[in-house]
Amino acid sequence: MMPSRLPLPIVSNELCLRQLDVSADQAVFVGDGGSSELAGARKVGLATVMITGIIKELWPERIDSRKADADYVIERLAELIPRLAPAPVPRPH
Repeated sequence: MMPSRLPLPIVSNELCLRQLDVSADQAVFVGDGGSSELAGARKVGLATVMITGIIKELWPERIDSRKADADYVIERLAELIPRLAPAPVPRPH
């Protein structure tokens, strides 16, 4: 039988960072906030991004309570890329 919940957020986030060989300040965690995932990511030092697209359709009443553990809130993943991209460096003429 498969478990019905994700692994403990703190443990899985720490393992992912270790396997990727990055520190928490070099990564972000993106999720919908279910299973306390944003709180777990924040506890290991990750910046947290809550994505609301599906929740907005299915459970809009859950958004406000889950926002408490989010550093940023976006509706679609495409909104995240411009926020993470470094500013363009001007080229000399």
